[in-house]
Amino acid sequence: MKMVSRITAIGLAGVAICYLGLSGYVWYHDNKRSKQADVQASAVSEIIRF
Repeated sequence: MKMVSRITAIGLAGVAICYLGLSGYVWYHDNKRSKQADVQASAVSEIIRF
């Protein structure tokens, strides 16, 4: 029984680490994409203004 609970705890910790890692990855790339879109939108508005 002790072995099963240890394996379960390790498995849950692994899932939590993977979840946090993927969440951070998505957040980072979403931020990067959002900033790039803002730069492109401002460039387009500058072109339209002239």
